[in-house]
Amino acid sequence: MEHQHRSTLKQQNKQFKSRHATKGSIKDKSKGKVESQTLSIKNAAKVTKAGRKNQSKMMQQRRKQELVEANRLFHNAPKIVAMIPLCPDIDVASAISALFECVGQSFADAPVLNLKNEFKQSIQFVAPQRSLLSVLDSVKVADYVVFLMSAEVEVDKFGDLVLTSIKAQGLPSVYHIVQHLERHDAKKQFAIRKSLLSFVSLHFPGDQKLYSAGLNQIQECVNLLRQITAQRPKPVIWRDEYSYILADHVEHEAGDLNSVTLKVTGYVRGGSLSANQLVHIPYYGDFQISSIWSAPTTENSRAMDVLPEELEIPVPDLQESLQSENSVDEMDAEQTWPTEEELNEGDAERAKMERKVHRVPKGTSSYQAAWIIESDEEDSEDDNGMSVDEPQSSIVQHIGAEADIASDEEEYEELALEEKDGDFDNNVDANEELTSYEELKKQRELQDDLEFPDEIDTPRDTPARVRFQRYRGLKSFRSSPWDAYENLPKDYAKIFQFANVKQTYKTVLRRCQEEGVAPGTRVTVNIANVPESICGTYDNFRPFTIFGLLYHEQKVSLLNLLVTRPTPVAPSSSTTVSSEDSYIENQPIRSKDPLILQCGFRRYIVKPIYSSHTPPPPNGIYRFERFFHIGKPTVATVYAPIQFGQGPVILFSALADGETKLVATGSVLNMDVKRIIAKRLILTGHPFKINKRSAVIRFMFFNPKDVLYFKPVQLVTKLGRIGHIRESVGTHGYMKCIFDGQIRQEDTVCMHLYKRVFPKWNTKTLSLEGLQLVNPPKESNEDAMFTA
Repeated sequence: MEHQHRSTLKQQNKQFKSRHATKGSIKDKSKGKVESQTLSIKNAAKVTKAGRKNQSKMMQQRRKQELVEANRLFHNAPKIVAMIPLCPDIDVASAISALFECVGQSFADAPVLNLKNEFKQSIQFVAPQRSLLSVLDSVKVADYVVFLMSAEVEVDKFGDLVLTSIKAQGLPSVYHIVQHLERHDAKKQFAIRKSLLSFVSLHFPGDQKLYSAGLNQIQECVNLLRQITAQRPKPVIWRDEYSYILADHVEHEAGDLNSVTLKVTGYVRGGSLSANQLVHIPYYGDFQISSIWSAPTTENSRAMDVLPEELEIPVPDLQESLQSENSVDEMDAEQTWPTEEELNEGDAERAKMERKVHRVPKGTSSYQAAWIIESDEEDSEDDNGMSVDEPQSSIVQHIGAEADIASDEEEYEELALEEKDGDFDNNVDANEELTSYEELKKQRELQDDLEFPDEIDTPRDTPARVRFQRYRGLKSFRSSPWDAYENLPKDYAKIFQFANVKQTYKTVLRRCQEEGVAPGTRVTVNIANVPESICGTYDNFRPFTIFGLLYHEQKVSLLNLLVTRPTPVAPSSSTTVSSEDSYIENQPIRSKDPLILQCGFRRYIVKPIYSSHTPPPPNGIYRFERFFHIGKPTVATVYAPIQFGQGPVILFSALADGETKLVATGSVLNMDVKRIIAKRLILTGHPFKINKRSAVIRFMFFNPKDVLYFKPVQLVTKLGRIGHIRESVGTHGYMKCIFDGQIRQEDTVCMHLYKRVFPKWNTKTLSLEGLQLVNPPKESNEDAMFTA
């Protein structure tokens, strides 16, 4: 047996620390087991066994109390169930009628199913139209979502669009119903259920069950109702911070000119509703509350004798105003002007830069002297390393080509051909041809932006110092300083900025929890100065909702949204992807293209600008993106009302025929008004003569004054060399440059210029009349982008 010495070092390995929960701990938590609290060594001796048992018991009681408080809302208020069809042959009314008939009630009376006797709860069904925005409005207020699928028709393009959009908005508890299953035999029913369960598991991983709501399927309908009433709804985090009401009854009273006082009756859900808050009505905007009254239910005879009571009225000093824009002070702008001494110093410095002295032979004109390159220490050495383009060879080739053309003219003659008169031009639609040309042009610009990002050609007819006078050079894009309050547009004077957004958010949430009407109370909210046109939009079977805004959320600020364009996929019923079949927009999206923005529960028509999503740089500069690329996380910046938290964001494109396509999904990033979005331009030049570290560059500028104007800007090459402009050569924009090493003849010299860009003040609340976007000609006004 081999002898081993005892280790002299007492090695102590670091204990394993798991950041993730094990399967056993997850199962224990789901059963309600309370983990024991780890105590420090100092306090471990003071806590006895009876104290630990008491502490565990108190924690269990607190969790039970929280569960009771969460379910107390549904003792009086019905649970809201949204019935969403995914196939074109779905009959929503038939599915709801089957659920009513299984408990002996009729759907024709009201959309609320009273199950007080069976399950001590009630269910209110919401059946939206087969429209994307109507479906999203229903899911916003729903406690449960029931997806309806067909046993005969597959999920179409609209169904895939609905599923993707709902998951991006925030999904509550989900159930699934299949229709027309009774039309097939038992063997085929099993195969259909297996196929549909596979499709459901793809979108909603986990244990999913498929219910049938057809003829002779009473037991499955009862099981679905029992499951809905027994289960606690899955919380939607961003929605639970707001108070909202699904209207049971809406009426109005005459008010001022073209306005009425709207009375909305329903249960308060989510958070508490205060009369000092503003309420948002979708498609109409923000309004003030005049009063909140109690609205007793009429389920029993005792409630008939209870009169409504006034619960809250707004306090004039505490009520939120409808002011969304900050007042602009024209005299608050920068009022500086250079002094006479500073102007004289600038003129002298400019004259010194433009005045040059050369040693030239006698008789040389100023034009010839401008082309002479002065020798320096580097040029005085041997010129063996010089690489010069020889123009003589090209001249000889050109002369030879002309001789060949002259000889060809002797052998050939010109013959005029008769033109054919055809009706091809008469069959071409001008509008269709213009649309095709614009799409092709946008595709080419997108391809150029991918291959040569930000590169442009210097204009020959306009001086570069005039064309790019608003641009500047940066030595380092990441660390060079840039004042965030420098040269701001007038629109920045209209927006609001918080010193500490997170602290303000916590203060607002605390204030909303301490005041207002508690959730679960049936109230009548009187909303003042509402447009008269809103009165005809209420339908008993369609959702009419109002949302309570948090304090300050009616004010406009700069919203930065982190969004990503999904990869276009074919619908479930197809295997190929095409522009017509895909429910995801696959056309190029350029900055400032009009889109529909859904941010939380509000929708706007916006023209966002895009910038790169990178870790925060020291100077706060982010690169401007000309196109919104697919699959790349991008930050979209718009002027819009404040949205606290990280609410969901969805971008849509609405076509002229009314079809809506999904563009991007994401969430609110921040409200940083000091975010600098820098648009980059790259001017390129090519080496003409190279002598070690020195080189003559051409085709970047075409004017000696442009060379002097951009002389302080640093140069870089695509192969990694760094340099600067030494002097101008000649009168055609050639310039002598010095680099940190010898450049190659095939290299490209680049000059990076930057300009800060801002979004346009063109955000509008989406109205019922403006659901279709029509792109006007370029010469029309940008603000008149949308027609009814």
